[in-house]
Amino acid sequence: MTSDEFKSLYARSPVQDQAEFLARLANNLTVCGRDAYPLASPAMSADRRVQKFQGVNELQHVIAGQVTALLSQSSERYPDDVLCDALYETAAIYEIVKGFEWAVEQSARALSGASVQP
Repeated sequence: MTSDEFKSLYARSPVQDQAEFLARLANNLTVCGRDAYPLASPAMSADRRVQKFQGVNELQHVIAGQVTALLSQSSERYPDDVLCDALYETAAIYEIVKGFEWAVEQSARALSGASVQP
């Protein structure tokens, strides 16, 4: 799912669905983090492991903050497009875009009943 498709899907969703999507995304990102476990990727360098875990942690931080803001109906939250851009940019910085996109797609499928429609 491209960044633009993600933005479109997220922006047109009601707040409750956004919160559920982000909670699912956070859960799916933990699977991506497991790829950095030594037994899962024995050839991965220690520096790369740290980079992947840092990226997943930064994504989790932003996602958790947004879910909290959505559920508490706080005005202190990212605008939809800014959130989506920030998540994709963070994934790119830490070179985990492929895993992030997988997590986004899995979350969207679960929320939409297995048919992702950008």
